Amino acid sequence: MGVYDISWSSKKKNLQFIIKIRQDSDGDGALTGADSPVAAAHVNATLTHDSSGNNQIYDCSIDTCYSNFGGVTGSNGSIKFSLVGGAPMGLYEAQVTGLTHATLVWMRTIPAPLPDRRLI
Repeated sequence: MGVYDISWSSKKKNLQFIIKIRQDSDGDGALTGADSPVAAAHVNATLTHDSSGNNQIYDCSIDTCYSNFGGVTGSNGSIKFSLVGGAPMGLYEAQVTGLTHATLVWMRTIPAPLPDRRLI
């Protein structure tokens, strides 16, 4: 399971990025569009903004970072995040900082022995 694609769009002053998560269906080590989308994966992301356009490495101690993005992928394996209300001009980088897919293990309970009811 991994990040297959990050795409961008903007409307008015809102910036959106979509993260697509896929499962390596054929086990070749490369994610492609033919691989299965992963639903119900929890994604955390950080969006870094470089207003000067000079930094080749995005750094939260220099640039503005938005790290409050988190959510669960839909049945198509994607999740959309938005920076709403006036995304400033400049360069942006989106980075997936956490990716988990819950696994539930169920085991049949083992019946406890009945207490000894002998009278003494």
